Amino acid sequence: MKTTPFVLSLGTAAVLFSGLLAGPAQASVTDGSAAQVRVSVGNVKAGPARYSGACPTTVGFSASLVARGSGTVRYRWVRSDGTRSAVKTVTVKGTRKLLVRDRQTFDWEARGWQAVEIIGRKGLSRKAHFTVGCAGSEPIVYDGSHPLPATPPARPHTPQSPQTPQGGGGGPHTPTEPIRAAASVTAHPATYKGQCPATGQPVRFNGLIQVSQLPARVGYQWIDSTGGEGPIQQLDFPANGPRSRPVVVTHPVKATSTGWKAIRIVSPSGIDSPRATYSVTCDDPGPDLVVTPAAAVDRPTYTGACPTTLTFTGTIAVNRVPAEVRYQWLDSEGGAGPVNTLSFTGAPGAKDVVPHTLTVRGDREVPVVKGSGTLKIISPVTVPDTAQAAFTVTCDEKPDPTATASDMKVEPASYTGRCGMPLDVAQHILTARITVTKPMTVKYRWVTHRGPVQAEYSMTFDAPGSKTAKIHSFYSENNPNGWARLEIVDPAGGGRSETATFTTVCVGPAIIRVTGTQKDKCEVERPAAFELGAEITMSDGPASVGYRWYRKSNLTRDQWLPIGESQTISFAAGKQTEKISAPYGTSRSETGHFKLELESPHKGYGTTAFSVTCPPAPR
Repeated sequence: MKTTPFVLSLGTAAVLFSGLLAGPAQASVTDGSAAQVRVSVGNVKAGPARYSGACPTTVGFSASLVARGSGTVRYRWVRSDGTRSAVKTVTVKGTRKLLVRDRQTFDWEARGWQAVEIIGRKGLSRKAHFTVGCAGSEPIVYDGSHPLPATPPARPHTPQSPQTPQGGGGGPHTPTEPIRAAASVTAHPATYKGQCPATGQPVRFNGLIQVSQLPARVGYQWIDSTGGEGPIQQLDFPANGPRSRPVVVTHPVKATSTGWKAIRIVSPSGIDSPRATYSVTCDDPGPDLVVTPAAAVDRPTYTGACPTTLTFTGTIAVNRVPAEVRYQWLDSEGGAGPVNTLSFTGAPGAKDVVPHTLTVRGDREVPVVKGSGTLKIISPVTVPDTAQAAFTVTCDEKPDPTATASDMKVEPASYTGRCGMPLDVAQHILTARITVTKPMTVKYRWVTHRGPVQAEYSMTFDAPGSKTAKIHSFYSENNPNGWARLEIVDPAGGGRSETATFTTVCVGPAIIRVTGTQKDKCEVERPAAFELGAEITMSDGPASVGYRWYRKSNLTRDQWLPIGESQTISFAAGKQTEKISAPYGTSRSETGHFKLELESPHKGYGTTAFSVTCPPAPR
């Protein structure tokens, strides 16, 4: 009897059906551009679920799908042996009900299950379990180590043979046994892990077909777990040749997949091969790495006393992680900074580089110096691999400055903790010494790696001497390469202090900014409408952060009153930034502030001013 061990007959189909589903699982699936589609899967069955008798036998599988929405649904069958069917696609507009089917043919005893997987949804449907019990003995596998036994060839007839009809008819030979064929197949390699698509067809299936007699012609076909039945092919075995011949087929590696291939003997009667399973796991290369440098100089144009020192700052951005970038500063005066390394993990983005300083001296013969600082990417190879910041320095000799800055310090130089507001949490304290040679008022400003601080400060001296300037510095995010200095604004030519570096590591939530935008104008019969907004960043999720909105104005007698109830926002693992919003309306003229305050166990707040004018109420 012809046998077919463990060969799947793929006949997956989807047809319309009607009726209710009992207890289906649900999932939401989209096709990227279409609206959301909700899918229910139920009534997953095997028929027969238990079989005992003659083999081979076929087990059918079915499941009910109901899809609601507009878009596409992609699904496949998943089997307990690790194989999967081809992915099927169904277009949905409105409500669509389908019955999906699959079947497997077994030559010998087996047990397992099948389930439906909705692509884009976690998990599987309920499993349809089955058991196959076969009567008789287990089929024999004939391969290179176990040749198919030969059967006696045809023997010549003689005129006296009782099998020979009178008159010599019936031909010169009479066979004693029919020709039989057997097949086996192996996969090399059975497991592939690497780049996809791969060149050279890395998964190769080596088949061996044997016959019991010569000459012979065998019809066979390849069976694939996802592609189904291949075309029928013919293989000839000449009378003076071997009784076995190899056949080969390759599997192109294009995507992660699992499955099997087998050889079915179509003619003459024979024994099909067992399955040769394979597993392909493709590395995820992600997008090509793009490294983008950017450079800036603190004073692109300078006129004043020389020598003067310029500070070059920059950033390096990458589009994917992990990544490691080596860089170096070069300047037009022949200077070269050390080769530094930036490591990117977590999420793509930009990081600050170590600043580079250049002292421009100039002289009377060459009072104008033009040049640049160049941030160069050493590795990886990228285009463009440099970013430039140009400067022009005009040396104007003047008397020695009457005010100078020195002794720049940042304390602590390394801070780890809560970031942002409120004002009682200062990550860093900046100090510098200002010295004057005569009584005067000095105007100065603080400059950090993020640029000048908006406000200018003043300090009055009644006599020559020195005083210490101090400011509290706040940040809402990490600063691995922060720096700060003090610059004299007036009198001109006062110069600036040296640069002091520091680092900031933020832990817990922080409020980046708070806004209050008036959406609707206040009118007699319509109150003014505000949309309150804020961004909250969490550097070390996962975490849940409670918050509440408040307002303080002339109508509240300068007291903070809540707006709405307390709310909670959740952060997943790692660093994240989330936006929140809330409405506020008023029909009376009001001037004051909105405040967003984090609630226990977290601390912090942010404020923004608002003002609205409303017409008086009619009498």
